[in-house]
Amino acid sequence: MLSAAFSVALFLPWAAAQVAMPNLSNVTTAFSSAEIVPDVLPSFTPEDTIDVAFPSVTVVPGVLLTTDQTAMFPTLTLTAANTSNSSDANTTAWVVALVDPDAPTPQNRSISQFLHFLGGDFTVDGSGLLSNTSPALMEFTPPAPPPGSDPHRYVLLVFDQPDNFDTDGPTFVNSTTPRTNFNISVFAQEVALGAPIAGNYFLVGPMNSSSSSVMAGGPTTSPSSPPLSGTPAATSPDTLTNSPTDTSAPSSPSPGAGMMNKSNIFSLQGFVLGVVMAILLLYQPNSSPYPIYIMALARPTTKLPPGANRILFVKNLSYQITGEDLYDLFGRYGSIRQIRIGNEQKTKGTAFVVYDDVMDAKNALDHLNGFHLQERYIVVLYHMPAKQDAAAAKADLARREEELAQLKKKHDISDP
Repeated sequence: MLSAAFSVALFLPWAAAQVAMPNLSNVTTAFSSAEIVPDVLPSFTPEDTIDVAFPSVTVVPGVLLTTDQTAMFPTLTLTAANTSNSSDANTTAWVVALVDPDAPTPQNRSISQFLHFLGGDFTVDGSGLLSNTSPALMEFTPPAPPPGSDPHRYVLLVFDQPDNFDTDGPTFVNSTTPRTNFNISVFAQEVALGAPIAGNYFLVGPMNSSSSSVMAGGPTTSPSSPPLSGTPAATSPDTLTNSPTDTSAPSSPSPGAGMMNKSNIFSLQGFVLGVVMAILLLYQPNSSPYPIYIMALARPTTKLPPGANRILFVKNLSYQITGEDLYDLFGRYGSIRQIRIGNEQKTKGTAFVVYDDVMDAKNALDHLNGFHLQERYIVVLYHMPAKQDAAAAKADLARREEELAQLKKKHDISDP
């Protein structure tokens, strides 16, 4: 298991003034305005402040970032806001958690909270840095809101670590625990973490979202959470015989009120340009030596590689993988029509994922080929029956030749 790459610098109280940190009042207000209280925590009274810094930007509570900006592990800086009330002096280890309460979308939180990171044993070294000295209970996975979603809230919390955490923590969260439907408050109660001593949050939108604004409020629509319902519509290859997995994906919500994405901007630009050009054409003199040319604003297209299609073939999966596990992972990249997992001897460890849109399938393949899932690095390919059948036939022939060689050896039969 990869060890967490988080690092936290613990500054002395008198050094706090030299670092730009969110004060307790601002953080508490931001959590309330963004409805993190009560969506994630029943209450929030932090003792310290936690600064979150990605390679290209430092987080101010509520800042809107992109998936590219949040792809790497952040650096965390913990500062004691009040030495008389802070528990830092008596604490020897800390627990850090990062959750998304808006999965899969802010309008449909049927799989929230999504656990992006959970690790303990953050300790202070000789230089004042806090680092994770043991494998994380749940390794970091970067934010990836599905296309069409409003920005998600990502809430980072710091807790004092109790003495029995290394024993109790893995009982509730380990490498086989689903990241979906996690509840940080329930977990904290089960392992006696107490209330978080510090917290911060940021927003991340899909790839076409802007990263230049700060939003103080929470989701723009009321949080309804209808359950996912299965409506598989396609049949899988004959080698996969189990029942289709519940894969009905939530519909893409419209952009939130008060927010403008690139498609809005392009639509506005196109409308204005059309009006201006129409006026110019109406009033252009026939003798003008400079004719006006109108150019349409076209949506940029992405060239698909040869063989790209809506069906992905996934192999090297754990035999314990479930349809829900695959939907949680692949559903983040678009609407899924069906998932089927192999349950025969020849098909165990493989699955087919069928998307509604080929571009979503391409996006998933680009991001998930080689992804570490349940102690395995999965392989994601486009479904190409001819090539895959030929490979299977070749493997079967090799297996039969090996069996024949063993039989000849067993019965002392030599070739003439």
